[in-house]
Amino acid sequence: MIYAARCFSTKRAVLFSSLFGLLVVACFGLSGRSFAADTKAPIDRKSPKAKPSKVQQKVTPTTAVVRQAKRPPEPLPGEGTPGQFLLAVVKGKKLREDAFTTYCDLVDYLEGGGRSEKHLHELLQDFVLQEIIEELIPDIAQKTPKPAVPIPYTSFQELAVLKQGLRAKLESETSPTKAEMDAWTRENAERFTRPEQVHAFHLFMQVSKDIPTSSTEAVRKRMTEVKKQADAGTSFSLLARQYSEAASGKVGGDIGWVSRRMPIGPEAKPMNLALENALFDLKPGQVSEILETSHGLHLMYCADRLTTYVPTTEELITSRILPRSLQVQMVRKKWQEGVKSTKEKLGVTVLFDVSKADSLSSDVPAVKIKDDIWTLRQIEEVYGPRFTAAYRTRAQSTQTLAMLFDEVANELAAIYWALESGVDKDPRVARDLEWAGKRARMKKILSSYIAEKYPVTEALLKKAYEERKNLMRLPEGRGYIISVNAKPTSAGMSLDEARKAAKQRAEEIRKRILAGENIEKLARELSEDNRASSGGLVERSVLAHLSDPAGRMFGAVASWLKAGELSEVRQFGNTFVVVKLEERWEGEPPAFEQVRQRLQTDMATENEEAARCDLLLKAREQGLLRWANPAAKYGVNPTEGY
Repeated sequence: MIYAARCFSTKRAVLFSSLFGLLVVACFGLSGRSFAADTKAPIDRKSPKAKPSKVQQKVTPTTAVVRQAKRPPEPLPGEGTPGQFLLAVVKGKKLREDAFTTYCDLVDYLEGGGRSEKHLHELLQDFVLQEIIEELIPDIAQKTPKPAVPIPYTSFQELAVLKQGLRAKLESETSPTKAEMDAWTRENAERFTRPEQVHAFHLFMQVSKDIPTSSTEAVRKRMTEVKKQADAGTSFSLLARQYSEAASGKVGGDIGWVSRRMPIGPEAKPMNLALENALFDLKPGQVSEILETSHGLHLMYCADRLTTYVPTTEELITSRILPRSLQVQMVRKKWQEGVKSTKEKLGVTVLFDVSKADSLSSDVPAVKIKDDIWTLRQIEEVYGPRFTAAYRTRAQSTQTLAMLFDEVANELAAIYWALESGVDKDPRVARDLEWAGKRARMKKILSSYIAEKYPVTEALLKKAYEERKNLMRLPEGRGYIISVNAKPTSAGMSLDEARKAAKQRAEEIRKRILAGENIEKLARELSEDNRASSGGLVERSVLAHLSDPAGRMFGAVASWLKAGELSEVRQFGNTFVVVKLEERWEGEPPAFEQVRQRLQTDMATENEEAARCDLLLKAREQGLLRWANPAAKYGVNPTEGY
């Protein structure tokens, strides 16, 4: 249930994000998505063959009860071809796979959510329910009126479809010419230009006035001998590994590909200018003269070099940067100009007095467009939590509130512009508008149905807490961790090779622990994390509450171990760890008030699942719905009916 709660909390958090940041993004052709994915596994509540998830094995709905339907007719066979199979017949209308896929694309654009099995299952249920929910529960549907607004479209989803249709229309009318692309290339050349680069190696010897053997003369003599070997063809990398006193000597002096004045090294500072100039004067395979700085003597080596690259228009077209980037820019400009023109033509005016911020539920006039007056209530009903959150956040300042209503005016102007352009008459846009409107309506009715039929009371919350509190215990543990980090140890070693070597070292450490060597001693000698100095020890702690880097990795691994158990080698990015859990405690369950909201969210999710099943079974009983066998692909059990 913890996972389910997190999914749902994420969805709510995004739902209540600021409306008009998303609106501006949608205007410029980005996704405009506003809902997060819910990736719980699909629930089959009745099938004896279903294998429930761990969560389902532990927890069952507290308030929801699924209907026991009369024996329904047999599922329909899977008529059609792949991609167009029949999924269901709803009120005599055939619902096929290609239409459902298009519906999924629409919801993904409007709300996000991805394509998990759980989400596809819910979307198929939604696609069916939105066609029949008003007939299934007419009493609740009648108590859920549509918002009374000046335009035919009453949901944020429908308005998003209109804006997307308008953007598509502008894109179809915008084709950059060759001359415009050439001009754009000149203006943006710097973004795509690759500066001159050198694959550099460095060999360094320190000088000291206090040590005779490290005097400038003595060091120069040694450096001269090294240069002779390099000029004679000895590998510069081998010489650097043998003689260099810089940190890069451990990797053969390799400091990678560098460009002029590029920050390098642990301090992220540009190379000494004298060294840099000498380096960039070299040809591939050449070694510099002996160079002197205040720190000592240096040799630079150029392994390879790349000249400055400035792409042409043709190259940007080949790489598919053009014409799309310019088209997006041109459409953005057209959008801004079109909204401004529409506001002037239709006389869009903000009527709301931001110095007298009123309740959102009031009928105070907010925006006027032509003869249409939009009230605060109407705006809030259409945009819902997005506008509510934006309003409450900005109501603390008249300036930010005024900016909010300017954005509202721009948003509504774009909608009127789309309608005047006939965007809603386009067949594809009309279809999407119909689906988006039905979906928004279905969601409201379903929400009212759940609230009425499956109320989550305080008594039920406390009952659920008593049933589930032991599942919420946060285990505690004490043990040890050893970490091995993947890092290149020689010139030319790739990160994949470094990871392979690090994993091998971790496996060898694990074998030594199994052979009886002291894990604390091994951690001090070999571990590469913040707990190495303490022998890798993690004192008794709540595993989920450890906050330091090594502690987080320990908690993630130890949560699945028994007391006395040694883990396999586990990978976290470029780090490989071995964990031994010495002792384990169940931990205390959290207090009711700490998990009250989480319980409420879990129960609401369970009740929604049960309500869907209940309504779909009712639809089958009334002859409104008949599933076809291919619906099983999307988590529906055609025999059971949901």
